[in-house]
Amino acid sequence: MKHPYHLNLYSFYYLLGILFAIFRINTPFLLKHRFVNTYIQLDFQKAKAKHLHFKSSLRSILYDISLADEAPVASHQECAVGKWIYGYALREYAHIPEIHELERVHQQIHSIARDLIALYKSGQIDEARAGLLQMEAVADKLISLLDFIEDKLTAYPADTEHDNELQIKDSYEELQNVLTANKMLDEQIRDQTSKMHFITESMPQMIWTADESGNITYINKRWQEYTGLPVDDLKKIIWTSLIHPDDAEKSQILWKNAQVNGTDYNFEQRILTIDGEHRWHLTIVSSQKNIDGKVGMWVCTNTDIHEHKLLEFRKDEFLSIASHELKTPLTSIKAYSQMIPLIKDIDKIHVLANKCLDQSNKLERLISDLLTISKVNSGKMIFDKTEFS
Repeated sequence: MKHPYHLNLYSFYYLLGILFAIFRINTPFLLKHRFVNTYIQLDFQKAKAKHLHFKSSLRSILYDISLADEAPVASHQECAVGKWIYGYALREYAHIPEIHELERVHQQIHSIARDLIALYKSGQIDEARAGLLQMEAVADKLISLLDFIEDKLTAYPADTEHDNELQIKDSYEELQNVLTANKMLDEQIRDQTSKMHFITESMPQMIWTADESGNITYINKRWQEYTGLPVDDLKKIIWTSLIHPDDAEKSQILWKNAQVNGTDYNFEQRILTIDGEHRWHLTIVSSQKNIDGKVGMWVCTNTDIHEHKLLEFRKDEFLSIASHELKTPLTSIKAYSQMIPLIKDIDKIHVLANKCLDQSNKLERLISDLLTISKVNSGKMIFDKTEFS
């Protein structure tokens, strides 16, 4: 009689032999599956990297960096993703229905890109840049499709010859080249963005930006220096307690009307300083519109015109006084002139005539003084230098 464990040991070796046979049979398949998946993953990573390069190239054109060739950005067939789609993907992945949707979305992206470039060339730079937001939604759809197709292919790979390690190595190197090109463009764009930020932070004007709904998205440091308030507090009161009570209502009405109608406007208003003084500012609110004509962003600049405004007040006061002084001799001349025809005494006529002459001389001096002041203000006054003994 056999030992009870003998049967179990025999069964163990028997099963081990079966498993080994299965492993020998399936090992080539498993290795091939691994190579295929690796190649597919690299292939789609390259496509995504090329798409990112396209977006960076379009942005560089619209932001005057001028590093990118316009032709591949405008043409859906000349760009790197287009060449991949028409030269490879439509053939190799034809069994995946979504590959045709990918082609359609890719064409739509380039159609938008051409429109944005046309806007930029026609001088509508802000509208062109704002249109990037519209394209981003379509671009996200393309990435989603790439992810979906990649997952579908790697889950159920078709029979393919891409099991060569050399091909995978070449594909990886191409991916690295695309990523390097993307990195260079991104660095240029970041540099340009940094310069623009430096400009806005260095300007003497107080600047803020808002999204399409009017929510404040950026406030430059000049606001903080002027008011002594942090950014979070400024966002809450920039349209309320900082504005002079006499200007606040009209200022808010103009802003609300602009949001409703998408219109630009300018307004002179007084804004509270850190010292508690209200200084006059010229507020200019401009809208940046998308390619579809809708507001994508608001930009507001506030320029200090307080000294100019005070000069205007003084000028108005001076003109009021000057007008009164000019009217006095004119009124006298008119009265004497009306009396002369009514008087027959020649001596009295001479007296009235002399009074008219005196008033006219006074008027002449006033006019001469006004002209002198005007020349001084305009810098046209000519001085004759004379030495006193």
